[in-house]
Amino acid sequence: MIKITYLLGAGASFNALPIVSAIPDEILVVLERLNPYKISAERDYGQNMRNDEFLQNLNDIDIVIQDLRFLLDGCRRHRSMDTFAHSFFLNKEEDEYRRVKNCIILFFELYSFFFPDKIDKRYDAFLNKVLNRDSPKFPKNINVLSWNYDYEFEKAFEKYSSKEIANCYDEINTTHKYSRKNPSEFDYCNFIKLNGTVGYFDDENKISLGLGLTGIKGHGNVITTLEFIRLVKNYMSRKDNLKPAISFSWEQPDELLSEKIENIMYFTDILIIIGYSFPDFNRKLDKMILASRNSKLHKIIIQDKDFNSVKSEIIMYRHDFEWENTSISEYANLDRFLIPHEFDV
Repeated sequence: MIKITYLLGAGASFNALPIVSAIPDEILVVLERLNPYKISAERDYGQNMRNDEFLQNLNDIDIVIQDLRFLLDGCRRHRSMDTFAHSFFLNKEEDEYRRVKNCIILFFELYSFFFPDKIDKRYDAFLNKVLNRDSPKFPKNINVLSWNYDYEFEKAFEKYSSKEIANCYDEINTTHKYSRKNPSEFDYCNFIKLNGTVGYFDDENKISLGLGLTGIKGHGNVITTLEFIRLVKNYMSRKDNLKPAISFSWEQPDELLSEKIENIMYFTDILIIIGYSFPDFNRKLDKMILASRNSKLHKIIIQDKDFNSVKSEIIMYRHDFEWENTSISEYANLDRFLIPHEFDV
């Protein structure tokens, strides 16, 4: 059976979430969307005899705005959110380093809530084709390595699961960078989130996606003030008390996860790279992925708007490869995720 591995970057969620260069502008958009909710909270505070509960709501909203402006300022002064976070990592400023993680989670959640119609339907089309009707639903010959924080893949899978999104990870056979799985459980991991995901780990190391309110839809795709306050309250309770489930590439995975990645790549016949540009920060783990001493790998297929740039990045790893018989080709159709003909063989 042909083994296919997908390596996903931010471009794989392009239709749902902003790419790195667009994030500062989109933070401004989110801040603008916050204004009506702050005005509404101020009005509620005034109409309720300046009740302490309503005062706390106002204070919490102010903290949310401050955190978004903190992230905006960092993204403007640095090339990316990762570069901004790395500056605190280098200086051992742990509180600010954690704050960046919290702010990233907050931004992605608010963006998704304010723009619920922005969905990357390519995930749904992909899963609709490859999933099995019976257990296991996810095909054993497909693996996914994702650098993305978002959970677009999970949201698409929820449509084909009997479980809610937060509980369907076992069906996708998912692990995160800091998941604490038993060694035997890694044998069944098809979907690895290399930098974790937007959400938090609780005291039992169980992940809660986003801010724990993934079911919010609003009325007419508009979040009510009450729903917004719930989101803010969840952020305030999680950011200081729970461990962010996102990480950065310089935080090295544990040995067990590294071995799983190497094992996946060792048995890969076809590697499909979607929307990934091989940034410098990820080089160490990318080398592990690409230089697996795999003599089976006979195809690398790039699905990206800038094929030549991605190909040139891959070629830089050539001296680490055993890929004399490996071809590199382009799949130019960006309207769907490639499912190679070999999948049906």
